[in-house]
Amino acid sequence: MAGLRWRRGRSGGAEADVSRRYEELASIGIRLRDPRSLPALVEDFTGRRWDRDSFGLLLASMGTDGVHDEPASSAVYHMDLECIYSGEDYVAIIEDLATRLVGVIGIADIRSEVYNQRAWVEFTADGRPVHVDLEVQDDWADLSFLRPINQRLAETGSKQLYIAGLAQDLLIVLLDRSVVRDFERLTHLRVALP
Repeated sequence: MAGLRWRRGRSGGAEADVSRRYEELASIGIRLRDPRSLPALVEDFTGRRWDRDSFGLLLASMGTDGVHDEPASSAVYHMDLECIYSGEDYVAIIEDLATRLVGVIGIADIRSEVYNQRAWVEFTADGRPVHVDLEVQDDWADLSFLRPINQRLAETGSKQLYIAGLAQDLLIVLLDRSVVRDFERLTHLRVALP
């Protein structure tokens, strides 16, 4: 992201724009794990003009691993959909999501295999075993492994994982069901349950 060059906005520059947009996201439950990392996000956006797609850029930054490979936000995961070359790739994705879901549900014992046009993932969600057969389409991720995670989330509270497309990238966002429409109105991103 640092390589993109956009014009500075008229509303006081990137710092004010990022801070304002971050506060709007925080008001619906999407926060940085450490709000002190907001200046690093501001630095990513220096010199850019905010427009309708800017929330997608901010969310992608929040959904990328931050310092020491810790997620910048527990509520957002950003991924490229063309990322599956072996079972280890599914394991890495689910491990990243598990890190974000600590305290909400526990995901452990993650295993996966992609071999000879067949794929599967296995893990436990709050101690319950899960097995999902996956569709193999070149190197595109099959997101059906999110369904049992969402099923467990629904059983334990009001939050769900929603997906929002950003061209070839994807945001996976943990939202309380009561703020989904607010999220869409605010960000201009359409979300769906996986």
